[in-house]
Amino acid sequence: MMVSDSRSQHHLYRAIQGVGRFYDFYNIIYKGKSLAANEMRGLMRQFFEAREYGNEKLGWAPVSKKAAIDDVRYASAFSKFCHDNLGTLSINPYEQKLLQDLNISEHTNYYAEIKNRSKWDMLHHLTPETQLGQGIIGNYSFSPKPKLLKQAQHNDYFPPEKVLPLLANTKNIRDFLAFLILFFGGLRESELFHLFATDVTTPIEDEPALIHLTHPELGIYTWDSPFTGAHKGMRAEFLWGRYQLTPRNRLAIKDPMHAGWKGMMYTHKGYGADFYWLVPQMGILFAKLHRKYMHELRSNATDAHPYYFINVKDSDFGRPLTMSNLTKSFYRAAARVGLRASDPGVNPHGARHFYGHFAASFLNIPEHTLQLMMRHASVQSTRIYYSIDERVVRDAIKRGQQKLYEEIPEFVASMNRMIERL
Repeated sequence: MMVSDSRSQHHLYRAIQGVGRFYDFYNIIYKGKSLAANEMRGLMRQFFEAREYGNEKLGWAPVSKKAAIDDVRYASAFSKFCHDNLGTLSINPYEQKLLQDLNISEHTNYYAEIKNRSKWDMLHHLTPETQLGQGIIGNYSFSPKPKLLKQAQHNDYFPPEKVLPLLANTKNIRDFLAFLILFFGGLRESELFHLFATDVTTPIEDEPALIHLTHPELGIYTWDSPFTGAHKGMRAEFLWGRYQLTPRNRLAIKDPMHAGWKGMMYTHKGYGADFYWLVPQMGILFAKLHRKYMHELRSNATDAHPYYFINVKDSDFGRPLTMSNLTKSFYRAAARVGLRASDPGVNPHGARHFYGHFAASFLNIPEHTLQLMMRHASVQSTRIYYSIDERVVRDAIKRGQQKLYEEIPEFVASMNRMIERL
């Protein structure tokens, strides 16, 4: 997976867990007995049901349908690999269909996938040469369908009225900068830990800071070597050549320095993406604090790594900040404003949901614009934010009523006289 498909450590870790669960299911429920091809047809379906609804004998609690589907796909992919390379029977046979054999719904999904590929796949121009481009669709014989994306619930995002109090109760400048990016830049928490110090620039006074986003391995980077001069290459090359470091998304999942990378819509060559401040004033505030942070803290760290966010305590000063430490800082700040980690939306990812919800409901930003702002590969991921907040509805009604009083007072007067007569 990692070599052929460029899968991350986190993806590999989840795949191993899924195959391990299937192995347990087969040995405990089926007692490891040999199965004929026709007996295996129900095996994957029963495994899926055991994951989704739980299984007392295995000690499994019910999980989400998505988690159950993921485990089916991981086990199916492993079975296909064994079938292709070792000649074993396939537990979940892989079938191919021609485009003309698909139903209307499958046709729609096919064309939507082809269209969306151009937004995230740097090699989408080669699609016509692939089986997908030639209308040959492959899938497993048992392939449960995921639930449709539902509208985001109001409790998915960090409480808007607590955002500024949380910032005001943040104890150090590094955490303040990180929280500004989470709430008003819409980054995922893991994306913070791939930023280099050179990725943040402040063009001129009273202008928002500029933040450069790129793939932690494949992103193009330019650097100077005291021995060999100017270089331009991938970030993975720079990290290894300069610091003998591996990109943080490639570290073992349990390594304290590990930081995941889900991917994003790349809008520039070299796997680059744009960054947008939700409120420009917060970008200006960030720029001012950035100058102070670089002068007082970051510039005093030894040149042992290029990362922007560092530990600021004396015992561990200068080392790259870890996700664990920032998450603890986030919950401590939340506790200072009366929030608990168990409260809806009170987590670092809730800050990203706040960004999307505020942009959609309060700023009325169009859907495809917000897709670019949040760097979603698919607009489907953006649509969950377009359930209008009831407070926005109430405010709109109040504004409409005020407009009635101001622009057509005779209508309001007539309406009031009618009510009085009743």
